[in-house]
Amino acid sequence: MNQTERELTICSLLIPVLERRKQEKLTIASKPDAVERNQKAVDFLIRGASGDYVTEHTLIESHPGRMQDDALFVRLLQPLEKSLENALPLPGSYHLYVEFGAVEGAKKEKAIREAIESWIRAKASTLEVSSPQTAPRHFISDIPAGAPFRVSLYRWPTSEGGFFIGRFEPKDLEKKRMERIEQALKQKCPKLQFAKSDSKATRSILVFESNDIAISNYPAIGNAFASAMIHQRNDKPDEVYLVENGIVWILKDGNVIFPEVNQPGPYFSSGSLV
Repeated sequence: MNQTERELTICSLLIPVLERRKQEKLTIASKPDAVERNQKAVDFLIRGASGDYVTEHTLIESHPGRMQDDALFVRLLQPLEKSLENALPLPGSYHLYVEFGAVEGAKKEKAIREAIESWIRAKASTLEVSSPQTAPRHFISDIPAGAPFRVSLYRWPTSEGGFFIGRFEPKDLEKKRMERIEQALKQKCPKLQFAKSDSKATRSILVFESNDIAISNYPAIGNAFASAMIHQRNDKPDEVYLVENGIVWILKDGNVIFPEVNQPGPYFSSGSLV
């Protein structure tokens, strides 16, 4: 899905919610940034009988650099899930974890992956199968010879024969989440303020999109947003929404922000409350 398709998808989820709340039919009147191609052009101009809504969309990561790290992490380590599935001693399953950002700058990916796989095959049989309370030797952590970062291998009594990769939660996650939202506000709010004034629109709308279900959710993003708004200048959007895996939440409506918004959601794409 390219950027334009993503933006249209998010807008199609938002409009029914807006229609329900505004009690009027709304349509996409134009896509200014596709015409003007300048930094001040917003994503959408939504039109209703009571006025226009300038709308800007942004994908927010749970923390800066998450998507780039996702790509590197998957490319480097995901092949191990295939090569090691049903290939290690039974019973139980094995889970390999690394720190967030550990794979950054890794070169010679094939050699690193082979070094980690050799280490896993050598260490798997040394691990006990059970919970940490009854089998403290259920995991091992080390920097394998030939690998530039530390890995941790766990053995659990579930998903028989499975092998899975994962990352530890980043340090200072909530602080990093707020920094990412502050960055988004700094980039998007001036555009919305200018567009609202220039087009004489009724309202300005900022839409956050989140697809990081592992370590993000509506309350976490809402808390980070509320904290970030304390430091925001006088160009706050009139309304702020969160689209999270196809579900819409309201983070700001006029002067009311999370968690005080009335009927904040979740809303389905039909505009109805879940």
